[in-house]
Amino acid sequence: MKKIITLLFLPSLLSFFILKCAMQKAPGGGPVDRTPPTVSSVFPQADSLHIPITLRQIRIRFSERMKRSSLVDNIFISPPVAYKVEWKGWDKLFLYLNDSLRTDQTYVISIASGAADLHNNFMKQSYQFAFSTGNQIDQGSIAGKVYDLKRNQIVTIFAYDLSENKSFNPAQEEPLYVSKSGKDGSFELNYLKDGLFRVLAVGDQNHNLLLDEAYEQVGFPYRDVLLKGTANHFHNLNFRMTRLDSIAPRFTGLRPLLNTWLDLRFSEAVVADSLNFSLVDSASGQPHIILGKSADRQDHNVLNVFTQPLDSGRVYRFRLSGIRDSSGNVRDTVITDYFLGVNKRDTSRFKILAWTPKDSSRNVSPRRSIYLEVNHPLFGKSLQKAFLLQRKDGTLWPGRWQWKSLFQVRFVPDQIFTPDSSYEMTIPLNEVTDLWSAAMPDSLASHYFSIVSARTLGEISGTVVPSLQKDQRLVLTLHSLRSSRNNYRFILNGTSAFYFSCLPEGEYLLSAYLDLDKNERYSKGGLHPFVYSEPFLFSADTIKVRKRWEKSGLKFYFPQLKDSL
Repeated sequence: MKKIITLLFLPSLLSFFILKCAMQKAPGGGPVDRTPPTVSSVFPQADSLHIPITLRQIRIRFSERMKRSSLVDNIFISPPVAYKVEWKGWDKLFLYLNDSLRTDQTYVISIASGAADLHNNFMKQSYQFAFSTGNQIDQGSIAGKVYDLKRNQIVTIFAYDLSENKSFNPAQEEPLYVSKSGKDGSFELNYLKDGLFRVLAVGDQNHNLLLDEAYEQVGFPYRDVLLKGTANHFHNLNFRMTRLDSIAPRFTGLRPLLNTWLDLRFSEAVVADSLNFSLVDSASGQPHIILGKSADRQDHNVLNVFTQPLDSGRVYRFRLSGIRDSSGNVRDTVITDYFLGVNKRDTSRFKILAWTPKDSSRNVSPRRSIYLEVNHPLFGKSLQKAFLLQRKDGTLWPGRWQWKSLFQVRFVPDQIFTPDSSYEMTIPLNEVTDLWSAAMPDSLASHYFSIVSARTLGEISGTVVPSLQKDQRLVLTLHSLRSSRNNYRFILNGTSAFYFSCLPEGEYLLSAYLDLDKNERYSKGGLHPFVYSEPFLFSADTIKVRKRWEKSGLKFYFPQLKDSL
């Protein structure tokens, strides 16, 4: 009986061991493998010439047993060739080509650094090799970096040959060459032929080598790149990612919040200044006065509209046109909506909710602005007339007003505050009114603050190379590595010398962009119609600022200045 049991058990035991051996699993025991995989051999061999156009397979062998799924979206053939994948073991990858190759064409096989072995060790860097069906290997290259990426975010680099196809439709046409950015955003496109190339950085989420405009981010170049002869290497083609917006905003509803306050809701944030309103009593046709409009403080998709008091229960007709978003998309229709007036009134007292710098603040930054927030929509001119800012010695300190909404305003001084000095802000509250002419309580509000000592500050100076032309504007920004809020700007108009004063001690990075449209805002480009981005560059080295010390003689090399002439 024991022998029968043993014989019956044996097939099950053999099946267990066979299944165990077939499982994709890293061998247990011993020290943890932290060695990144590499490519140990390829076929055709790198830089091979005269490869037949009837080539049917490409073979790649790795130094480690690989996680097969990690190769699915991390291997590319440029120019694109349809293929299917087969593995032999866990380290030998076969690409079986479905189509014939082009004549006299260099082909590039790229394996991105996202490829990993069974221990989840990723390749230290991407790997490329090339072969040619002709008598030479193309040697052109384009390199650069993608900025503003999230941690470990990787994007795909698309390169289109405009000398072959000038139509350029990245939503329908695959690029001729493909690469991936590294974890630091840097990329290289190698083994390129001579030609005129347009390069995009694309967050290709579905890995279809097409730009899906509705949901994928894209970075636009500041120029196209011509590779020809010995001038076949191009560097510093840098990108900043943006999300395309080609859909006009929609009006989704109106709600009377108070008898003087309407909330308009849209599918996205709209530009308030582009809107046209009319409000009438639907029964009599009598127009009703609209006093102002403002972005909502909490919901960007809501616009507040303020009116003279409306009658409860009466039907009003509201008409709206000129709906436009910040991307320039316009809904060219007139919207009509009807609503009932409500009896709810705002009984709160008009007051200041926030005012910074706070009273008696010390060690305030010389570049600090003044921020005010109130609970009723402001009649702006009344605040501008009443507000006074002066240094302790009586010197008036003028500036400009920036309105985020009718509730939130910022006063930006025309010049930075003087270190080791004190300032006073005063507002006679009874002179500040809301849109309905209600004033704040009758009192004089004052805030005193003092500026940090010059002994704690440093400065840097230098020049931009090459020199700017008379009609060129370059906007430089000094980025603090200690705090993302401490960024300082300096604008050059046709001159090349820059100077940043009153800087807290620390480490900084310098960046710049060429302000081609002269609006002092960086333009990331567009697709419909195609628009190049503005050229920009980040310095490779950090700048150390020491207190009571001027770091002078800096050279900021900005080669895109020549490219933009």
